[in-house]
Amino acid sequence: MIRYAYTGRSHTGQAIRGVIEAESEGEARSRLREEGHYITSLKQEREATKLFQRKLKLKPKNLAMFCRQFAIMLSTGMSLVQSLELLEEQATDQTFAKVLQEVRLDVASGTGLPSPWRSTAMSFPMSLFTWWKRVNSQALWRKC
Repeated sequence: MIRYAYTGRSHTGQAIRGVIEAESEGEARSRLREEGHYITSLKQEREATKLFQRKLKLKPKNLAMFCRQFAIMLSTGMSLVQSLELLEEQATDQTFAKVLQEVRLDVASGTGLPSPWRSTAMSFPMSLFTWWKRVNSQALWRKC
């Protein structure tokens, strides 16, 4: 369902404003008309932006453990998604587990690895991206 923000007048003439969920704009208008409202504006509501969202700091101990386990799993031939799934299950910090879940879902959808790490709420250090580029380039040379 899509959320629509509306403004208008009620059947008594009072100014109204609200949000309604509907499959389409037409359905939203008809449902509001059935309630006796005269709609002056109906727009699809945008998702909240994360402009002021605070980046979470990753503890060095968790980062070191993550990198060590991640490297071992990848060196054994385990897939990227499986590795991230196992690390997500093993994470003791619930916030970090949620970030790993976001990264895993992005990777599974075909986004690739560095971009999900940059888009998450967790602030991964740039050295992690450098490490990942080096691992990828070495993997490409081994395939040739």
